[in-house]
Amino acid sequence: MSIAHRILAGVAGAGLMLLPAAAAHAAPAPTASVSADRLVLEPGSRGYTGTMPVTVRYRGAEPAHLTVRITEPVQGSWKDLELGAPCLYHYTDDGRRIGICHIDGEFQPGETRVLDATFEVLTKTRTFAMSLPAAPITVGVTDVMTGTWTQTDADTYNTRFRSTDGSLANPRPYVRDTESNASVTVGASVTLTRGEDGSFHGRLPVTVTWKGDVAHEYVFLDAKLPSGIWVEGTDPDYGTFASPMMQGETRTFDLLIGAPAETRPGDYGQVVAEVSAYWDGQQIVDRTPADNADTFTLSIVG
Repeated sequence: MSIAHRILAGVAGAGLMLLPAAAAHAAPAPTASVSADRLVLEPGSRGYTGTMPVTVRYRGAEPAHLTVRITEPVQGSWKDLELGAPCLYHYTDDGRRIGICHIDGEFQPGETRVLDATFEVLTKTRTFAMSLPAAPITVGVTDVMTGTWTQTDADTYNTRFRSTDGSLANPRPYVRDTESNASVTVGASVTLTRGEDGSFHGRLPVTVTWKGDVAHEYVFLDAKLPSGIWVEGTDPDYGTFASPMMQGETRTFDLLIGAPAETRPGDYGQVVAEVSAYWDGQQIVDRTPADNADTFTLSIVG
């Protein structure tokens, strides 16, 4: 073999050796992929709100059901994904929620959908921009027969709070409170009187003030009433007072208290009313627990 032939043979051999390595870098596109833009939270009359487009693409050969999982950038900010049905959620180790959103209907091969994810942060607006670290978002294929989910792609998104003068520049880190700072005041007394059906009813004025911005799922008011006497509700109807409160918000309402017809009329003494907040099913430690409770006297006539 000539020198030229030996050189050509060596080059050809080297080319054959490089082919597998080059092919290894050309990873196939994921069956389902997800991408998200930056989340911009706009200041408003009730803290900050923002909407982030989430793009989901499907490249599989057969129709499939897809599920997106979005981790909120800070505790309590996740609202929903535009699906027409609520998402489920789990919690991260640091207490943030992961919205688990099953996208309605099957994806067809080659189909792309853009869905809006909404967020809200109930904190006072600032004259400067703020930011949060990147948060993950993933997509996967769900087997509707078994309920198993296989992740196929992941992305991250950054969050920026716009300042009240419209700027996004030079953001400062946003750090949310970790303790609640609630207080409650109640009327001095409540008297239950007999109604048309023979049972007793009364109203107690209540004011709850929420001073901080810790993430919470609901605020709970507990009146430690004597046995056989109960809270019937509130007016206006806040249910279990479940909706989160905005930093600096005050809510005033009547606590409706009732007792059955056979209850003995008389003076029942002092009753304690106490307010508390909860996140992930756990009561949040309050910064100033002394103002979390107030007392009133209870009496029944009729």
